[in-house]
Amino acid sequence: MLLIEVLKHRNIGLIDFKEVFLNIETLILNDCLKYGLIVDQKLDVAKTDTKKLVLHYIIHNVCESIIKTKMGKKCVLLVKDNFLDDTEIIKYCEAETLYNLIQDNIKQLSKLLPIPIFFIQSNLLEQVESSGEVMEFKCMLTSKLEELDNKTYSFKKIRKFCMDNGLEFLTNDYFTNIISHQILR
Repeated sequence: MLLIEVLKHRNIGLIDFKEVFLNIETLILNDCLKYGLIVDQKLDVAKTDTKKLVLHYIIHNVCESIIKTKMGKKCVLLVKDNFLDDTEIIKYCEAETLYNLIQDNIKQLSKLLPIPIFFIQSNLLEQVESSGEVMEFKCMLTSKLEELDNKTYSFKKIRKFCMDNGLEFLTNDYFTNIISHQILR
């Protein structure tokens, strides 16, 4: 059995970061154009405003993906190593620089969001269940899910982070809605 089938069978809701990113890519580009962050067809990823904009959309859309995950499923965010492939945004900046920025943002979010986040090779989900890489991933996933079961499901850290970084688009009501949705699972 393939890993993806095993995870679905175990009632684990997989959130593919590539899908999340494809949903926000146009929004990021439009806002960068609107705020003058793209000059001469180049997006300066090192600017603080660009970083905040990217972070804003990542946080918001990962949270939206949590809400949209079917009832009865625990969520896991999977970040494949090829999430920037076939995207428009890499026409405006260096792919490696943007990849590093997003990867750093997601690593930071992994400490703040109460869902497991895994960086994986793009082909891992299509591998058979008995392969060594898949067995190792399943062990890490099981361990992380058990660890989260024993903790209070809270968005306190991400709330504080958003307030400290001026990302005021996410309110307490927004996070309460996510918590309520997860508790009903």
